[in-house]
Amino acid sequence: MADVVDVDEALGGVHREGVFFGVWRMASKLARALGLAVTGWLLDAVGFAPGAVEQTDAARWGLALAFGPGVGVFFIAGALIWLCVPLDEQVQARARSIIQRRRLHTEKSVSPE
Repeated sequence: MADVVDVDEALGGVHREGVFFGVWRMASKLARALGLAVTGWLLDAVGFAPGAVEQTDAARWGLALAFGPGVGVFFIAGALIWLCVPLDEQVQARARSIIQRRRLHTEKSVSPE
């Protein structure tokens, strides 16, 4: 996330990591809420019996698929999305260089001489 913030500052000239981290935290909270809702629907769909000592084979199998490979699919999808983000060490170094030059220029123009 810090790399994305640096590149944004280098491109736009505005220091706004608060916006990025705020959106990230809100998205995390929304994802948790959605996850809880989907979990409830999923439990119902696989035939989970609340309070039952034993679950049916179909319910156990459905839960195993959902919380094993089902969750794994989302981890893999996230990794594939990040592979498409064109941030590497060279881009990050250039962003830091631009930010440093801007800050030096700002300090020189603000300092009383």
